Amino acid sequence: RQIYRCFNNKEKAIKIVQSTSQDNHLNLAIEEYLYQEENLKYPTLFLWTDDKTVVIGKHQNAEKECFLSKMEEDGVRLSRRISGGDEVYQDLGNSCFSFLSPSSTNYDLEQYKDQNNQILLKTLHRLGFFTAEVSSQNDITIDAKKICGSDYQVDFRPQKD
Repeated sequence: RQIYRCFNNKEKAIKIVQSTSQDNHLNLAIEEYLYQEENLKYPTLFLWTDDKTVVIGKHQNAEKECFLSKMEEDGVRLSRRISGGDEVYQDLGNSCFSFLSPSSTNYDLEQYKDQNNQILLKTLHRLGFFTAEVSSQNDITIDAKKICGSDYQVDFRPQKD
């Protein structure tokens, strides 16, 4: 069974990977595989949706951050991502994405953050959300309401040949 599809746009040198699964555990495993094992030659956009899941960051304590008994009662899964950040609820009503960039000796986190945010802003502006902007915490807001948060993970391993 195919669990994800890849699209390459050689003109713009970007790879898009779209998961066909709504299983958060599998989607986080694909994301980690792309991050850890894939020898990225191009910037990669990973897209997916999850069914009822609370995702926590790698340093969070699930018992302190979540109502575990209520989650179990409501059929909400719990997952931990490999990066930091706060807990988030995900369901089929939202879209998830990760930008993965090839390693670079000229690495500049602020440049990557700005590049990724500009992609999101341009897309939102094209869709008619002209008040979309980046907040001081690198969240995307529309009319001062947060619609998108972000967390970042940096890997300084040398690229594989």
